[in-house]
Amino acid sequence: QWKIKQGLVFTIIQISSNCFSDSITSFCQKVLIEQWVQENDQRVRNILKNQGLISMQMQILQKDWSTQHHRIAKNMQEMLRRIDELQEQISHEANLNKRDIYLQELDEATKQLDQQIENISEMGQQLRLITDFVNHIRKGLIRLEGKINQMKEQLKSIGNDVKFLRGKSVEQLFEIRKWKVLKEAALKNAKSIYVSLETKVIYQLNQEEGHKKGQEQVNKKEQDEGNKEGEEEGNKVEEGQEEGKQEVQEEGNEKKQDEGNEKGQEEGEDGIKNEEKKSILINLDNIYDKQGELNEFLFDEQKTVLLIHGVAGSGKSTAAKKIEEFIWILHNNNKRIRNQILIPVYISLPSLKNPIFSSVEEALHQDEYGFDELQLRECKEMLEKKEFRLLLIMDSYDEMKLENIQKNLYMNNKVKQNWSDPLVIFTTRSEIFTSSNYVYWFAPDKVENLKEIQLQKFNSDQIMEYLKKFTIQSVKMLIFEIFEWQTQISNQGGLDINNFEKSWDKLKELCLSITNFNGETLLNQKQIENILSFLKNNEFFTLKRNEALRSVMIKLQKLWSVEKYEKMMQQINLYRLIETPYMMEIIVQVLPKMMVKASDIINLRQNFLKNFPIMLYEFYKSNYLNRMFKQQQKMYIKYDKNQKEQKDNIEKGIIGQQ
Repeated sequence: QWKIKQGLVFTIIQISSNCFSDSITSFCQKVLIEQWVQENDQRVRNILKNQGLISMQMQILQKDWSTQHHRIAKNMQEMLRRIDELQEQISHEANLNKRDIYLQELDEATKQLDQQIENISEMGQQLRLITDFVNHIRKGLIRLEGKINQMKEQLKSIGNDVKFLRGKSVEQLFEIRKWKVLKEAALKNAKSIYVSLETKVIYQLNQEEGHKKGQEQVNKKEQDEGNKEGEEEGNKVEEGQEEGKQEVQEEGNEKKQDEGNEKGQEEGEDGIKNEEKKSILINLDNIYDKQGELNEFLFDEQKTVLLIHGVAGSGKSTAAKKIEEFIWILHNNNKRIRNQILIPVYISLPSLKNPIFSSVEEALHQDEYGFDELQLRECKEMLEKKEFRLLLIMDSYDEMKLENIQKNLYMNNKVKQNWSDPLVIFTTRSEIFTSSNYVYWFAPDKVENLKEIQLQKFNSDQIMEYLKKFTIQSVKMLIFEIFEWQTQISNQGGLDINNFEKSWDKLKELCLSITNFNGETLLNQKQIENILSFLKNNEFFTLKRNEALRSVMIKLQKLWSVEKYEKMMQQINLYRLIETPYMMEIIVQVLPKMMVKASDIINLRQNFLKNFPIMLYEFYKSNYLNRMFKQQQKMYIKYDKNQKEQKDNIEKGIIGQQ
């Protein structure tokens, strides 16, 4: 292969040196640059560095180096962004197999980018090309490598914890899980926002109750109408004819009551009667607030299963993680639920091999909990003694294998018998409900022990709340990046989220107590100056360099206000897309970048329109001058020819006279 590549280099150089086609030259430039950037075989690189070929390569690449320079820089920025994304994915990935795959990809991508930086630097030196962008990429990679090394240390410490799980007590295993969840949640909460999800509660009644309730309601309504109609007809009867009035009224009552019985029977036929009310999913600040449906469920002695469903992107899995965090916080504060200590067990159903019959056992065996058989038996004994109670959070029912859908995991796993009647929460997409009896896929022995709530689409109030929180969060993320960077370069070890949150609270109170949600920009100049002053003097930041401060100032000036987000979303008609938290998150992050791209395109168009008349004039002028030159050239040639002919004729005449 190396001989083939050597031949390719020779061929490309020869073609480029003898070619006048721009497209072929551009292609040859790309291939030649690719060899410099990606080739690691020294035998091929020695050909590239051959002194006899260096001058030819310089001529080839210097023709349009600015275009190639921009293309290479863009590709390397994409690689840097991908490495950052992988690092973020690994930090939040619970599945160990996926995490190992991501780690392998991360190591390969980091190694590849590092090698490319070295190769491009060498190419720039050998061919005397400007490669200043490499320094920027190198700094970005060094910053990311610091984050990656820190992340690997954290994963290693977690891995060491897993090794020591064997032989530990059940309480210790759950304490380790609690520590891990709360630590990850603290970091995630610092970097994200959460808006309360609105829900619609669907009350489930059994067939007899549904028939009875439906019949009673319709009967009452129709009977009232019958009374009214009977009275109206009776009023038409002359005074003194009470019997006639009574007969008409009774006739109206009887007629309407029969119709009511009929409608009540129809509404009770389906077996399940649904009633609805709207509320919020959870109140994280007040456990006793029954306006939060999860809060109410936790204290409702009758309910043991909670079904949470919604459309894709509505926040089901985020809610499941939030619930686990919420329960662990209650556990940390020794809060009792239904007179017992509650311990959450998060179960990702798609990750299980046998979710139908052993979902709880398999989840506790996974590395996230690390139970062995002895610890499982000990856990069951403690549950039987009512030392604590489990809350099983069974997430992503809809993502299981197709053959497992529509099977009741509560009943098949014998959850009540094997795990001493735990509370159970299911999350799933609503789209999988192909049958009207879907509730029986999740219900315990009695359907009235199940509570069902549906997550609702974002409304205008939630959109406004999200935008307000996101605009403040955009400032927080800029500050967090500086805090993270300062921690790395000062070798302070791992990130201390508590220190960051304390600093952020001070900064928020000092500079962001009054924020301009209206107007083009989020912050005024005074607020920006206060933020920069805070970053200079705070012990956890101590940002002194003028370039760094200037960079932060420019970023702060570019932050959008709520009004600007609203204005741009209305102009592009994005409100119809903002129905879920997932779509909202994507739009607020992508929209400013889209506007920058659109602005570049508009500027390009304006420059084109501005310069086009000038260029067109130059084009016609050039054509005119070319035509004039050709005409003058023809006239000169004709004149020269005539002069020559006259001279020849004169010479012939002289010769004839002689």
